[in-house]
Amino acid sequence: DPIAVRSFYEHYMPDSGWKLIDETLRKGDGVQLMTYRKGSEQCEIRIERAPAAIIGRVTQIRASIRSEDA
Repeated sequence: DPIAVRSFYEHYMPDSGWKLIDETLRKGDGVQLMTYRKGSEQCEIRIERAPAAIIGRVTQIRASIRSEDA
């Protein structure tokens, strides 16, 4: 469930030193975007239902980390 996945990141990212700086729920497509910062790194987490072609109700997650130093 996307809500359970969001709750997981909301709970565990701060334990690893990440601070939530932005959170958006796109109502049209149900995509949840969470942006965290830790030092010079920024992590964006995208949570959404998988496309209909995938059987069942699957949640997919995409995490990308960027460094301002790179």
